[in-house]
Amino acid sequence: MSLIRLENIYKSFGQKKVLDGLNLEIEKGESLVILGGSGTGKSVLLKHIIGLLKPDKGKVFIEGKDATNLSRKEWYEIRKKFGMAFQEAALFDFMNVYENVAFPLRRHTNYTEKQIEKRVLECLELVGLSGNEKLMPSELSGGMRRRAGFARAIALNPEILLFDEPTTGLDPILTDQIDNVINDLRNSLDVTCVTITHDMVSAFDIADKIAMLYQGKIIFKGTPEEFMKSELEVIKKFLKGRICEEKTN
Repeated sequence: MSLIRLENIYKSFGQKKVLDGLNLEIEKGESLVILGGSGTGKSVLLKHIIGLLKPDKGKVFIEGKDATNLSRKEWYEIRKKFGMAFQEAALFDFMNVYENVAFPLRRHTNYTEKQIEKRVLECLELVGLSGNEKLMPSELSGGMRRRAGFARAIALNPEILLFDEPTTGLDPILTDQIDNVINDLRNSLDVTCVTITHDMVSAFDIADKIAMLYQGKIIFKGTPEEFMKSELEVIKKFLKGRICEEKTN
């Protein structure tokens, strides 16, 4: 049984069709990278996985349970399984690093302040930010902000980590550092990872499996080696950096 399954998902915003009969299965323990050009709907897909968006048609299954039409309270419980690292980290600007990581612990647990401190420092150590807990987001480099976002994402010991364009805007050296952190988190925490990106180098660094999103559908899922050898013209163009996403409406 797949850990996550999206079945025949359709999603439009006004006249723009974003997901068009999409099917995808994600296995427990997998590190899946979802590739696609800009504007293909990768973030929309991720938001369906975590229940932030509801499909116009189709079903989302989490651990075999149909989560499509659950109430807000029921989704609230399911989301405890997830840790979400948003694009550009999405830190609270008015909180320092410590308070950002402590935020989900204060909101979703009954931990004492001593327990919160212990967990925050553990998470910061896991992402290589020990000693930076008093810094404000404005004092962090781009890579440090991403890692602080990762620390917040793992605070509640999730089973599934979602990364939304974790290396966007970073130089190759910082991108390599972020990829290493993602791999370290996956190995040390034994979690399932789903990452969306258009960065091929990053994808090959962190993926067990690659899925290709094109015109609202997953047109390929396989190992990085199988992706490289694919005869699909869309993938060949993507590998050459020449993919041009067409309108799907």
